[in-house]
Amino acid sequence: MVSVALVGGSGFIGSNLARYLVAREGYEVRSYDLNDHKLRLRFENEDYRFEQLDVRNAACELDQVVAAADIVVNLAAHVRPGMFLLKPLDVVDVNFFPSLSIV
Repeated sequence: MVSVALVGGSGFIGSNLARYLVAREGYEVRSYDLNDHKLRLRFENEDYRFEQLDVRNAACELDQVVAAADIVVNLAAHVRPGMFLLKPLDVVDVNFFPSLSIV
């Protein structure tokens, strides 16, 4: 069984990737994000594994997530174009610095 951690896994790409991998044998998928709205939509009434995690202030938890997984996919990011103009430092804070911890 391959353990996959989807950090920022409740967005469009993460929720679809989680759904795809869970439908195949041999993958244990865990999604980490601030909420699970899109995961609930993708999985409807099926079970999925989700843990609430804010990558901006969860260094210890991120270390544990990375250590426990065989594959880590980092999808945590601000993706709304307006954020790039209105709050560029917040974008860097979420999109860049936590990625260094994950790597």
